[in-house]
Amino acid sequence: MLALYIGVSVAHAAVPVITSELEVVAVVGEPFSYQIQAEHGPLGYSVINIPYWLKRDGTQLHGTARIAGQWSMQLLALNADGVSQPVELTIQVVKRQAMPAATPAARPAKPPLATFTSNGDA
Repeated sequence: MLALYIGVSVAHAAVPVITSELEVVAVVGEPFSYQIQAEHGPLGYSVINIPYWLKRDGTQLHGTARIAGQWSMQLLALNADGVSQPVELTIQVVKRQAMPAATPAARPAKPPLATFTSNGDA
C-alpha cells in the first residue's frame, strides 16, 4: 500500500491585538475622536462600558464630554481565529485652562525732557 502525503502551507493564524493608544485626553465641550486599531486582520470590534457621551461607528469613537472626569472601557477585536485579549482604554476629560486676560505691557517711565535746578540766584 502506497501512502501519498500532500503538504499544504498554511499561514500562521493569530487573534487580533489592539495597538491603538490606551491613555488619551479629551477636553470638556470640544469634539473628541478616537480610532480603534488592531493587528492581524480584525473583522470586528467590541467596546464594553462605553461612556454615555461617546458614540461608536465601526472603529471610531466620537463625542463631546460635558464634564471633567475619567472614563475607562474595555476594547476587544475579533477575527476568524478568535478574540483579542481585552485592553482598557482610559479617557481623561479635562477642562480647558482659562486663558489669562491680556494686559497691556507696562510702559517704562520716560526720562524728563529737561531738569531745572535752582541755586537761589536770580
